[in-house]
Amino acid sequence: MQLKYSAIEEQLTEALPEIRPAAEHYWSTQGEPGRDSGPYIFFEDMFACYVEVLLAMRRSAGRDEFLRRAFTFVEEMLAAGGHVADLAFIGLFEGRPGWWFREAGEFVGSRAAQELDRSAPYWRNTDATDETASEIIDLYGVRQLIASLLSAEGVKTDDVPGNTYIDGAKQ
Repeated sequence: MQLKYSAIEEQLTEALPEIRPAAEHYWSTQGEPGRDSGPYIFFEDMFACYVEVLLAMRRSAGRDEFLRRAFTFVEEMLAAGGHVADLAFIGLFEGRPGWWFREAGEFVGSRAAQELDRSAPYWRNTDATDETASEIIDLYGVRQLIASLLSAEGVKTDDVPGNTYIDGAKQ
């Protein structure tokens, strides 16, 4: 599949159908692709939140598989080059704290690692054990989605880090 910036929201949800419920919620509140605020808002507010929440959770087979799938798609975005690659790197990797990189390290692909080595060489030096996730804010039902995806492992919404705010109200 040739990834295109103008179609990346749909392509992301086709490649990762498990995130479709959160994507649908985003589109219902922000507008359909092309009528919303654009791929950066979608990618950073919905997809990056999905990845961040999973990284903040305890390790499990299901969690790790969903992260592998997400980071594999990001590698494909980076390989696509241009605006798609910029979206992947800026939307997922820029400005992340040490704990995020510590947890993401095993999932980061070769293209992402190469770019991170160039632009943020500190990313591999994330040994701080006292650093934890800051407040994670979910605006599109990502936490409930993850609880549903990992329910076979006994995960409930209360086990999923962060806070969900739908239409301005804490859920």
